[in-house]
Amino acid sequence: MEFIKKEESMEKIDVNEVIKIFIQKMKYLENEHALGCFFYGSFLTGYNNSNSDIDLHIIFDNSDSKHLIRGNMHINGVRIEYFEKPINDLYLSINNDYNNQNNALLSIVGTSKIIFDKTGDLQKLQKYACSTFSKPLPPLDSEEAREYVSILSNRMEKVEKTFRDNSPYFNHLYHLTLEKIRKFYHRLNGMPELQTSKVFRTYTDEAYRMSFYKDKIPEKRFVKMYLEAICDESFNNAEKLQRVQSLFDYAKRNVSLNKDNYRILIKSRNITSCNDEFIIKSVEEINEEIMKLRKANQNIKGISDGYHTFKDYIEVINIYFIQLLNAYPDISWKSKNHFDEESDTMLNEEFIAGINTPDGIIVKHLKMYYWDEVNVEEIDRVPQYDRYTEDEVKFRIKSLGKIKK
Repeated sequence: MEFIKKEESMEKIDVNEVIKIFIQKMKYLENEHALGCFFYGSFLTGYNNSNSDIDLHIIFDNSDSKHLIRGNMHINGVRIEYFEKPINDLYLSINNDYNNQNNALLSIVGTSKIIFDKTGDLQKLQKYACSTFSKPLPPLDSEEAREYVSILSNRMEKVEKTFRDNSPYFNHLYHLTLEKIRKFYHRLNGMPELQTSKVFRTYTDEAYRMSFYKDKIPEKRFVKMYLEAICDESFNNAEKLQRVQSLFDYAKRNVSLNKDNYRILIKSRNITSCNDEFIIKSVEEINEEIMKLRKANQNIKGISDGYHTFKDYIEVINIYFIQLLNAYPDISWKSKNHFDEESDTMLNEEFIAGINTPDGIIVKHLKMYYWDEVNVEEIDRVPQYDRYTEDEVKFRIKSLGKIKK
């Protein structure tokens, strides 16, 4: 295992040793499903303090798509916060986070330290994260921006009401609204999300910002207005109301909306819908994500429909097909060579088996470990076959009923 070099900020804690003990305790190296470990966070960047913990992501293969664990453990007086996730979950999260202007996975995966990587899959995942977040984050489109402004306008009316009513909740609502305006301004301008607890230091400490954020922050005028609104405790409530209104006016200055008369196209926030058109669109989007994973040479067999994974279905289909071949040995065959030498390179650790049904041939590529289970004649080369459709496969399988046994 390769660990980080000891930094001055970690003099009192041997982080390498703590991580090593943790990995040994959890037996990740012995676990055939554990692929590797990412180390990230303040202990890696050197900005840790007495309240910091060691942040780890343990990446598993896709044999169990529901293996999503969050835990913590104390070793040598240091708290470790860790997550266990299948690798496909990280690929999907990277895409989802990018589309939702959240780049947290850039530091968790992209700029993290790989502690161990059994198969090289963590390195591929890291490159994918860096490549994805190297593109500018998508800003809000015009309708999304108008919707945000309409929502914030309603919020501002509530702030004004608590001010008029001299409500004890004014200060609470004031600070919540400042944060909503700041988050809106980030999204409007294609800037990543930022934890509230890290905003002040990120806005004011360039070295700290570059250690994990590395993206642009709002221009100086917005930063100055925001920091004055949250930091200056000398303001009375009337001045606070003016500050939050000024910040809102500045943030929405390029968004055209008459708050008293508007009609905005909004997007559904429902995960599921009874609307067939929405469901079809969602399926298309899922298929697009799967194609992205395939193009990135990622194994998609761990993707699940909630009951079974692709791998489960493929294995069941393979077993059914093998039993079908064995049930009709007189018209079935197997071969380690394609129908021509040029196509032999397609058979990478695979062979082809087929059955000559009364209405046409059916063939399937199978992994070599199935070879001995297929109890049919071996032939030198696969016969030339047509490019049949899925419906034709079903029709040809049914035609086996014509054969008298």
